[in-house]
Amino acid sequence: KGADVVLANSDKEASNPSETYQSVRSITSQSSGKWYAECLVNVTSADSNFGVVNVSANLSSYVGSDANGVSYYTDGFGASITEGGSGISYGSDTAVTAGDVLGIALDIAAGKVYFSINNTWMNSADPAAGTGGYAHSVSGPFYLAGTPGVSAAVLTLRTGSSDFTYTPPSG
Repeated sequence: KGADVVLANSDKEASNPSETYQSVRSITSQSSGKWYAECLVNVTSADSNFGVVNVSANLSSYVGSDANGVSYYTDGFGASITEGGSGISYGSDTAVTAGDVLGIALDIAAGKVYFSINNTWMNSADPAAGTGGYAHSVSGPFYLAGTPGVSAAVLTLRTGSSDFTYTPPSG
C-alpha cells in the first residue's frame, strides 16, 4: 500500500487523510479464470479509483497511473477508465456518490475488464455474455486495488459473496 493509506475494518476499508494519490492492493491475486468484486464508496471523493493491478504497479500513485493497472476513475463529476496514466472515455460519464457500489468483473482469458455502478454495467457491457468490456493490456497475476482519492474518501473492498450487494455475473 501507499505510505499514506490508512486501513481499517479488517484491512477492507481504505482512506487517505494526507490527500495525496496513494493506492492499496489486495494480498491475494488471480492468474486465470474470472473474478468479481465490489467496492463500496463510503465517502465520495474526487479522484478515486477502483480496478486491478499487477505486482509491479506503483502504489504511490493512483490505480492506472502506469502500464501495470487499469481502473474505473471518478473525478466527482463523471467517470472514465484509466490505464497507462491516461483517462479513456468509455460509455456514459456517471458520477459516483456516497453509498454507490462499484463492481468489477475480470475475464483474464479474454483480456477484458468490466465496471459497473450499482449493478449497471458501463457501456452496456454484459460480462456474463462476454460482450462489451474494456480490452486492457495489463499482464497478470491480478490484484484488486483502489485509490481512496484526494478529498477524504473512504472505500470498502468486498471480495466474498457474503459481502456482495449484487449477484456476480454468471459464467
